Amino acid sequence: MKQPKEWKPPQPDDKERKKVAVNYFLCFNTPAGMEVLKDLQEMYQDKSSVVASDPYGTYFQEGSRYVYLLINETVKLGEQLKSEGE
Repeated sequence: MKQPKEWKPPQPDDKERKKVAVNYFLCFNTPAGMEVLKDLQEMYQDKSSVVASDPYGTYFQEGSRYVYLLINETVKLGEQLKSEGE
């Protein structure tokens, strides 16, 4: 999958992106997948991304947080699409 410049929900005709979103859901909707998401949340969402006196560290942490948020939103979208029968 190509790295998106920014996250956008799939468009109605974007079948490949919808398929990927459902695959994210299938992957993370397992006991192991849920445990991984919880771990990522604790590392990158539940704490500040700011690294005192190190803007590059802050940028890095914020990038890690972005990846977690992207995964989480894609899992939710995949769940929605699967329940709609997409």
